[in-house]
Amino acid sequence: MVTSARTIELIDHDAALERLQMPQGLEAKTVTVAKRPRFTYTQNGFVLTLNPRVSLPLLTETVLENVLEVAGIPKGLAKKTPEKLIAPLVEYHLGRLDKVRVISDARGLVGLAPTDKTHPIFSPEKTLAALQKQFPGVLHQQALLDDRFNINLLTITSDQRHKLEEHLAPGTHSSLPDGGDPFMGGAHIRVNALGLEAPLIEPYMVRLVCTNGAIHAEYISGRGDKGYGEGDEIWQWFRDGMTAAAGAITPIMNTYSNMLGHEIPEGEQRMLAVEGMIRQTRLPRDMAQAVRDSAIANPPKTMYDLFNMLTEVSTHHTKGLENQVKYMRRAGEQATPDQMALYCPTCHRN
Repeated sequence: MVTSARTIELIDHDAALERLQMPQGLEAKTVTVAKRPRFTYTQNGFVLTLNPRVSLPLLTETVLENVLEVAGIPKGLAKKTPEKLIAPLVEYHLGRLDKVRVISDARGLVGLAPTDKTHPIFSPEKTLAALQKQFPGVLHQQALLDDRFNINLLTITSDQRHKLEEHLAPGTHSSLPDGGDPFMGGAHIRVNALGLEAPLIEPYMVRLVCTNGAIHAEYISGRGDKGYGEGDEIWQWFRDGMTAAAGAITPIMNTYSNMLGHEIPEGEQRMLAVEGMIRQTRLPRDMAQAVRDSAIANPPKTMYDLFNMLTEVSTHHTKGLENQVKYMRRAGEQATPDQMALYCPTCHRN
């Protein structure tokens, strides 16, 4: 059967930026706290003055609770204390902090957090500009700003097509599609526009004959263990992560070729391999059944076939990008030798 590579829909810098627009005026910044900040109670509510240049009204009761939490004042104590007596407590405890992360909009304070519980801020504009500078002509398969203000990108860093048949010995790719088996590579990027969650960059591959995707986090895991730095160091961390993701493409393709070499015998062993993969990937019932149905309709002859059944349900049987990414990452995990050996009848665990 001749199978042709499909065209995947990709968007450019401007289209991605339009999808990642922040609510107007919403921003986050790290603010130095004066030795004597002011927490003033007015007829319209509280106003927090962190230093002579930063003075913001509290917009909601939830924001007030947030400020009290950062100041270390228990809710029970706050409820029993008159508003005018709360202010000195907040001023004293906030004054012991060197810096805080302030989230605000044009109306006032939206949120407050101690800097030791925050992460680097990545604005949509700077994130996309950094990608464009490092990979001119970079395109994106997905661009989404979620309700936690995470910038989520499935990015294709190059238009190069990586052909699996070129990673195999001559005569060993008879089970591949007659039209070849090309992939494109890039990264899954998740950074937070307000610095509320840890940034993440991990290699991403998309198979063009079926547009199935997989995320291979194992190649650059643990990159934030020593911190991200500040200022330009943050963007150096980002560039290094993208370089690592691009550099992982060839090893991932070699992993796929290795999977192709592990055949799955017919009968009970094939059934056990399918069920083993479902179990290790912790698939929900509907996705697990979709894999079983696929295995009955087109029995997997190799571990590569089985892997592609997993990437198919991960990519096309999930709702929402966050859920899709979760299962594409689990699919990528199954390509590692140790994971495959848990249910592969012809693999050997190290």
